[in-house]
Amino acid sequence: MNLSMGDAMTELASRWKNMSDDDKQKYLDLETKDRERFERESAEADAERLAEQERRRNALHVKAGEDARSRGARKIQDEERERREEEKERRRLKREAEMDDDERAERDRLIAEKKAEVEERQRKRAEEEKALAHQHKKLDKESAKKAANRLEYLFKQSPIFAKLKMGKGDMNDDAPEEEKNPEKTGRGARAASKPHHIH
Repeated sequence: MNLSMGDAMTELASRWKNMSDDDKQKYLDLETKDRERFERESAEADAERLAEQERRRNALHVKAGEDARSRGARKIQDEERERREEEKERRRLKREAEMDDDERAERDRLIAEKKAEVEERQRKRAEEEKALAHQHKKLDKESAKKAANRLEYLFKQSPIFAKLKMGKGDMNDDAPEEEKNPEKTGRGARAASKPHHIH
């Protein structure tokens, strides 16, 4: 039966009017209980809201033993965080009290397994870091050795550098004889005997 809102209300009113007092009484009892529930929950909600407003209002004022930094939003946040932690701890204690011996043993076993897993991951990470550091050190040694070998190779390729490395000779050791002693050559001798032009 499809009725509009107005028609439905008219139909319900007509049925209610035609019901006997005994039939109406169970609905009246339900109405009384529901009204009492509503009023009780409304009063509790109002009390909580007023308490929260009062707490926030008090947090905005400096009290004895406090300073200006301890009031305001930060104080409210700290108090809210503390309240959540207390509630969390209360629930934990409640669960703890409701556990039997088997449940506690299972919980302790899971905690121990988790702790062992964490310690194992930390141990593996430490070993990997140690191995990586050793590898880096080995690579550094190899690089230094290669550089030394390259330098030694360059010294061997150059007689001058080889003599300098051994501390023998000087830069003119491999120069031609006439360049080392120009006075022994004819050109050198003439150049040596020819006086310089004096202005």
